[in-house]
This record gives sequence, C-alpha cells and structure tokens, in this order.
Amino acid sequence: MRIVRYIAGLVLLFVVSYNFFNGQYASGTLMDKARRDEVVLVEKNDPDMAAAFRKARETLPEFLALARAPRPSASKLAVKIAIPAGDDDEYFWVAQFAPRGDKYAGRINNTPRAAKQVTLGQVVEISEAEIVDWLYLEDGKMHGNFTACALLKREPVDQAEAMKKQFGLSCES
Repeated sequence: MRIVRYIAGLVLLFVVSYNFFNGQYASGTLMDKARRDEVVLVEKNDPDMAAAFRKARETLPEFLALARAPRPSASKLAVKIAIPAGDDDEYFWVAQFAPRGDKYAGRINNTPRAAKQVTLGQVVEISEAEIVDWLYLEDGKMHGNFTACALLKREPVDQAEAMKKQFGLSCES
C-alpha cells in the first residue's frame, strides 16, 4: 500500500509558532499531533484528500489574487506543496507566502521527516502549479485549508467540531 505523508498540523503548524497553543499534550488526536509537528499517513489515492486538492486548485486563483493585493485584515497566508520523498511525497506548509516575480516564495513551516532536500525554515521558491492547498486568516476565520477538512473527517465528531470552532475553519462546500 503506497502512502503519502501529510504533516499533521495542516491547520496548526504555522499557528504554533505564533503561540496559539499552550498546556499539556493529550493522546493522539489530530490537534495533538499538530502540536507535536507529527506526520499523518494517508493512502495515496484517498478520495477525501483528492477532493480537497481539487477544491484548493479550483479556488486557487482567488487566493493568489489576495496574495498579490492583500487586504489589511488578511494574515498568515500559506500554501501547501509536495516534496518528493522516495516513492512518495511529503507535504509541507509554506508560510510567509508572497509573490516573487512570476513565482512565489515562502518558508518551509514543518519539520521534514522523509524529504531530505528541504529543512524547517528554508526559503523556497515555487510555481503556481506546485500548490495543492492554501489558507489564510481573516476576521477570526480560517479560509481554505481543504486538506485539514479531509483529515478532520477521520477524527471523532466532537474533536473535529472543537478544532473547527477554535480556528473558525469551515469545512462546508
């Protein structure tokens, strides 16, 4: 069975560095794994993740327009990209995301586990075609982050709802 590595902090990784969390880590929920910058393994052809990638790609033009002309209320723009890791891919959030000419740049915001060609904090330049998900915060709500919604489907309903509420993440539509 081929698997793809997703950094658990699909919702939280870039937020952790801004001290949104404190307290003890519990067992193994998605939120707990995100706090510890752990990896979540997902089958390569997972239908929920494939749908999340499609939704992110369909809505990417609106996000990139925001990145080129950000509203003062929009913050923490980030994109997710795949980095080859052997026969599979490892996915990373790229924070401090901004246009750079006809490409985009930002910093790897997850600790690599299998992909050896990048490091935490490394500045990378990427093309639009490499982006598989995106997110930003505005008015207490998280926009995008479709891959987190796919992973939250695997969580107990109460925990998934608590996480969505905490970050203002809507997984509808």
